[in-house]
Amino acid sequence: MPRVSLRDARIRTKLAVVLLVPVISTVGLAAARLVDSGQRAADARLSNHLTTLSSRVTALSYALHHERMAFARFVADSSADASTLSAPMAETDAQVGSYREALKALDDPPATLDAPLHRIDTHLDGLADIRKEAQARKDTTVAQVVLRYSAILADMTGYITDAAEEIGVGSDLTGSARAVAAFAAAQGAAAEQQAVAFVTLSQGSAISEEQQSTFLATLTTQQQAFQDFLRQASAEQWATARTFVTGDAIVLADAAADDVSRSRGSKSRISALDASRAIGAEVDLMRYAQQRLEWQLGDAINALAAQVTRQAIIESSLLIAALLLAILMAAYVARMMVRSLERLRGGALVVAHRSLPETVERLRDARGLDERSADQLASEVRDEIQVRGRDEIGQVAQAFNVVHREAVRIAADQAVLRGTVSAMFLSLARRSQTLVDRMIAELDSIEQHEQDPKRLARMFRLDHLATRMRRNDENLLVLAGADASPARREDAGLEDVLRAAQSEVELYDRIEFSTVDADTAIAAHAVNDVVRMTAELMDNGTRFSPPGTVVVADARRIGDYVLIQVEDRGLGMTDEQLQSVNERLDQPGSVDVSSFRMMGLGVVSRLAHRYGIKAELRRNADSGITAGLVLPRSILVLPRSADNALRQRRHLAIEESGRHAALPSPPREAPPAPREAPREPVGFREPNLPTRVPGQRISGEPTGSPPISVSAVPVSAPSATATQSPPAAPPMRASDDTTELPIFRQMQATWFGNTTTSPTVPEPWPPQQQPEPARVTARAAVRPEPVRSEWPIAGAPPAQFRPTHDDLPRASASRSESPASRPEPSAPDNWSTSTAQDSWQSAPPEGWQTTADTGWRAAAAAAAPDVSTTTKSGLPIRTPQANLVPGSVDQPAPARVKRTPEQVQGLLSAYTRGVQRGRDDLSTPQQSRAQNEERR
Repeated sequence: MPRVSLRDARIRTKLAVVLLVPVISTVGLAAARLVDSGQRAADARLSNHLTTLSSRVTALSYALHHERMAFARFVADSSADASTLSAPMAETDAQVGSYREALKALDDPPATLDAPLHRIDTHLDGLADIRKEAQARKDTTVAQVVLRYSAILADMTGYITDAAEEIGVGSDLTGSARAVAAFAAAQGAAAEQQAVAFVTLSQGSAISEEQQSTFLATLTTQQQAFQDFLRQASAEQWATARTFVTGDAIVLADAAADDVSRSRGSKSRISALDASRAIGAEVDLMRYAQQRLEWQLGDAINALAAQVTRQAIIESSLLIAALLLAILMAAYVARMMVRSLERLRGGALVVAHRSLPETVERLRDARGLDERSADQLASEVRDEIQVRGRDEIGQVAQAFNVVHREAVRIAADQAVLRGTVSAMFLSLARRSQTLVDRMIAELDSIEQHEQDPKRLARMFRLDHLATRMRRNDENLLVLAGADASPARREDAGLEDVLRAAQSEVELYDRIEFSTVDADTAIAAHAVNDVVRMTAELMDNGTRFSPPGTVVVADARRIGDYVLIQVEDRGLGMTDEQLQSVNERLDQPGSVDVSSFRMMGLGVVSRLAHRYGIKAELRRNADSGITAGLVLPRSILVLPRSADNALRQRRHLAIEESGRHAALPSPPREAPPAPREAPREPVGFREPNLPTRVPGQRISGEPTGSPPISVSAVPVSAPSATATQSPPAAPPMRASDDTTELPIFRQMQATWFGNTTTSPTVPEPWPPQQQPEPARVTARAAVRPEPVRSEWPIAGAPPAQFRPTHDDLPRASASRSESPASRPEPSAPDNWSTSTAQDSWQSAPPEGWQTTADTGWRAAAAAAAPDVSTTTKSGLPIRTPQANLVPGSVDQPAPARVKRTPEQVQGLLSAYTRGVQRGRDDLSTPQQSRAQNEERR
């Protein structure tokens, strides 16, 4: 899993991270503040609930005190009626209910109040038993009744004191709460003082020391509570207490208390009821003051709670508003930055991936300048990045626009430079081409008057080198972006294209043709360029393969496109080299040093790119390279008749010495059938050509199968017929120095007569098999090995002057049935030599001749009788007096006819100009079908 780095994150992510830290910090602080405000609000609410509960406890204490005094009087006076207890008891029960409601409203009381509240609840639960015992008056004294109620009231006073510590925590109300609790303790002490005084005085006897001490303790507790109140109370609370706890009632209460406290060991002067009434009046006044203080404390607590709640709401609102404002401002600034960066990024991507590449591609051709300078083009460039800010982003955008304009200016400068270099190449190539054409014309003129075979052969070599020079000049024109040759007026068949390409290769004698479809032609405007591409591939195949191997070329139509393959058996290429070359073929780059170092591939790449041709190299099974061209439909001329199933294929074979092998044609009455899918898309592992027995030369054509027509119009290419031999014998190169120039053999035949070697008598052909449907492969049928005849021919010329079958031009016949086609003779059982072309026979011999030449030719004709006409049974029909010996009948002297340019074209067919001139005379180009092959 790749590491996720913040460095590689988008700008949005980085800005979000940058803004996230302060936002989180702000939210954290705001949350803490809100929690604090909420806690203060909760404390205020708790204080309010505790204040309310404390008020209920003080009210309950006051009611219990009244009930205590009522039960004390009831127990002390046996004649008292129990009905006097109903009102105090009812008041106590009402206050108990209020207390329980307030306690229920307190959901979660502080832990310090759990114990006091629990004790209060326990006492209240046992209140009924206390009442029951007091009402029964059995074994119950006034002191016992007062003591039981005093225990309950003491726990209530303790709760009020503890609750005061929890009220108003963290505020100024804590002191007020403690003052209220102290005043409640003073009130409780006064109530206890009233009860103790009543118990002490109700006995009617002298006050004992213990009773006096108990009474004095209540006075001390009351005074201590008043001191605590004065220390904790506010001015308002002190004023409230002084307002209520004053007057005659307080004076009487103090007098009664003073009388009781001074009556130790004697009977008090005040009765129990009077003392109870006097001190009770003080207790009532203190109760009023207590209620007033509790109301003030409750109001303060409510105000504090409201203030805290309001403050919490305000703080929360302000924090949320500030946070939202900060987020909005940050988002706004971030959005501005992001939009500027996005415009910068978008403009940069447009410049990098569309605008600048399109401009550079347009300026690859100097014509894209439109006669404008590089500075003018740079000034016309529109700013792709529309960021007008003055910040750093705007400055980067302006700098990028400047860089864009400079890049366009540099591209324009390079386009001008390329145009200048191309113009230089064009001028030099045109001049060199003109000189080469003049040199070729001079060579043609010299060749026509040259009689020496050796010098003529050397001139042919010079002619071929001149042709190569012209092809090199044309390649320079292609690299310069100009048309290398004038456009043709007529289409050309695939066979003509291959032969024209072969004629431009120096080692043309090592090129053999496999399957060539005859029903497809190349459009006129693309013929020359396709020939040039094929010639370059053939030349590479011959130069990068061993001298003893052949290069096989084929052309097949597959659907609506044509596949041309050139297969060699050379050294091959590495994967890196293949990939590099195929990339160069697929995407033609600019002209550089490598374009001239690998000029052929550069020309193929540019021409393929011009016509939409797919060019590719790949390995073959023989460790060599197979070069392929896939011609699109736009440059093809397909057959008009789509239902014609008899798609004829041309099977041409060129022996390693440059001689063409005549292949057997399919049966004439082959039924139509649909085209078969190719089984070998890569090409043939072996050239589909007949093999020869080493050292054996057999002139003539094999009987039983007429030769395949080359085209409707004779093509000036090196050609000759060759017989077929068992496939077990490997092919061998001829050692003759002039075998690479078949035109020399033709000239030798012209000078020394059209002689032949001793004929061989092949054995009969095997029975003819059922023909394949409209498909002919390039492999020759296996035939029995022919037997050389041992009978010499009388008057035969010496071996060094005896021409082989190479010297005989190949017969031209059309395979399609047309009025211009000659009827194909049936295959005789005997052997016959091939006849020369009519144009060749009509050409009179030139140069030095003797009277014996006619005899030699007559002997050669007698050795190879003409079997063009046969009987119904297949026997040849002799022509009377066709083979007379010279001298018996006077032979008319042949008229010397000057050689015509058409005949010169036939002699110089190995060269490109002859092929092009021959194509101009074509009336109906032969067309062929293509075999589907793997795209390369």
